[in-house]
Amino acid sequence: EYQSRRADSTKRKFGASLPIAPAFARLVSFSASTFKSWEKTKSLANSEMLSVSDSNTALIARLGSEDRDAWVDFNCTHMCRIFPSSQKNGVSNTNPVMAWSMGCQLVAQDLQICDAELMLNDGRFRENGSCGYVLKSGRLTSPKKYEGAAKERSKTAKIRVLSGSCLHYANGSGKGTIDPFVNIVVCDGVTGKISTCQTSVAKRNGLNPVWNERSPAMFSVDSPNLAMIIFSVWDDKEDKFVASASMPFRGLKQGYRSVPLFDESHSRLGSQSFSSLLVEVRFEQ
Repeated sequence: EYQSRRADSTKRKFGASLPIAPAFARLVSFSASTFKSWEKTKSLANSEMLSVSDSNTALIARLGSEDRDAWVDFNCTHMCRIFPSSQKNGVSNTNPVMAWSMGCQLVAQDLQICDAELMLNDGRFRENGSCGYVLKSGRLTSPKKYEGAAKERSKTAKIRVLSGSCLHYANGSGKGTIDPFVNIVVCDGVTGKISTCQTSVAKRNGLNPVWNERSPAMFSVDSPNLAMIIFSVWDDKEDKFVASASMPFRGLKQGYRSVPLFDESHSRLGSQSFSSLLVEVRFEQ
């Protein structure tokens, strides 16, 4: 009854709605369809958006290269939305890297859950200043142009965490000094491979901890243009998250680099604006 009264009030206020040309409506309105098979999916009109749960995304991606190629071709002319499955509702987010590697445009995330998947999402769009869309690579927008071309070259990165600066909990939520260590995670695109490495613990020193690891962490990445990397700082004493930074793997530059860190709200406000890591990056082809 309330909705009916509200609709009548809106109609009296703005008058009868104007008719919309069907051609224009197809540009601004998408109707959702679920995945059944590629034979049926390919016959969908361009105004039909494919909706796939994250569990089915991983299943389709593992079926084989033909299915991955079919998905990339479909996303060249259609929109595709990935949403968390019901089992993950309110528990964890979807790893967006594999869906991005298929050219999927919309990967839904729960912004109230601070986890590695949300860090990946934040890092991807930080590439564009967090101000809008990030363009897909040519291999995803025009795959036919790359038929017969050499595959993307794999890269091996050697990363050594040297030191940190002003590592502490946001808003002074922690008690006393922290025992920080750094966890590095690299998520490869097409394969979905996840590689991790952890530094030693710097005891009771969050102001200017020094690790200066002798042996660098080595990460072999098959698709550098689609891979993502996360640097996260944790307190070993409280087993709590402190700060992190996520970025596309292709954004890494060789040499000694300062990595600015962000709190769990993905911001650098107050004293958190000084938090950073000093790392050494070397590449091998």
